[in-house]
Amino acid sequence: MANTNIVRLNLPAFTEYRRSPEVMAVLDAQAQRLADRANSRARGECEHPEHARFRALDARPTSRGAASIATSTGDPGCYRHNAKHNTLVNALGGG
Repeated sequence: MANTNIVRLNLPAFTEYRRSPEVMAVLDAQAQRLADRANSRARGECEHPEHARFRALDARPTSRGAASIATSTGDPGCYRHNAKHNTLVNALGGG
């Protein structure tokens, strides 16, 4: 006998939740921790620790929920360090 129970998900409610202030705050905190780890790694593995200028950007609503990122600050040395060492990926736990 076939299972006739159907679960309907309220996708707009999921999207609204992912855009809630509580979730945005968690995203901001995670992005800041990522930037802090990236800066710590960059200071430890680079002969130019002044290029450890990764920072977190505030979470922003997206079509599916919200996103927050850690990025380099526009410092060319920071860009080069990330390109050479994959600092952000490694700080995320990718290496």
